[in-house]
Amino acid sequence: HLSKDGELILISQLGYVKRLPLKSLRICSPGDMGTQALKFNTKEDKLVGMVSANSDQVLLVTNKQNKITISVADIPLGNKNNTGASLAKLKPTEIITSVKGVGE
Repeated sequence: HLSKDGELILISQLGYVKRLPLKSLRICSPGDMGTQALKFNTKEDKLVGMVSANSDQVLLVTNKQNKITISVADIPLGNKNNTGASLAKLKPTEIITSVKGVGE
């Protein structure tokens, strides 16, 4: 459950991760243009998942079935105009395929 003062964790397939305050996003009605919450470095990157920052850790799974656990405390607080930090160390052909919050 997310509160108005909560935070969201965004993860891209190339391993960029950031925490974003929910109050930095605006509420949209159906049909409205949304707010960009994550900037991408390349056209090949895309959003893989979002989890609540209420979790203790974030579990990332790659296309090579590697599991990477990141503590929420280690994820920098960003704004909607940056890419986030490259916290997931991936091999050249590896991408993040799924995301799960652990310890909510």
